[in-house]
Amino acid sequence: MPLAFRLTELMAERNITGYRLAKLLDVTPSAVYKLQRATRPSLDMIERLCDVLECTPADLLAYTPPKKKRAH
Repeated sequence: MPLAFRLTELMAERNITGYRLAKLLDVTPSAVYKLQRATRPSLDMIERLCDVLECTPADLLAYTPPKKKRAH
């Protein structure tokens, strides 16, 4: 998948635990666990994460272009 959700990496960079993030977002720790594995987080959740983690959506998402096929 060329687009990746970088929440786990961003949490590590910010030195924030899943439990602490859950408290800041007012969700359960299991919701944060599921969010770390999300492939399609809602725009509302991305907005909330950006507010809590003081980041931009670009910080939460990583794009790796697919390899182009070579013409023969």
